[in-house]
Amino acid sequence: MDDIEQKIIDDFVSSGALEIVGIDEKTQQPMYKVTPKMKKINPLFYKEHEDNVHLETMGLWELGFLEIDVTEENPIVKLLPSAFDNKKIDKLSTEQRFVLEDIKSILMNGKL
Repeated sequence: MDDIEQKIIDDFVSSGALEIVGIDEKTQQPMYKVTPKMKKINPLFYKEHEDNVHLETMGLWELGFLEIDVTEENPIVKLLPSAFDNKKIDKLSTEQRFVLEDIKSILMNGKL
């Protein structure tokens, strides 16, 4: 990451549009969560983030980590045994792991 990218991230963190939520175990890079403030600060980034999370979620469904009835208007998401299998989780991309951890946190704890 170059200095300009880091400055943008730092500005988003300072404004509350991003929150640092941990360190990726594989890459040792900080992991960030987009907050609702991002929608006001940078609507395009927020929309792209939402689209990316949707794609990653569908990918996790296709890989057998989630059960989702995609025919429902508001589908219920359920965790499958693969969502707890560390060997399978380790094969996921950083983005997929992060989305899976968010989904697990929401479903198991009711929050991110």
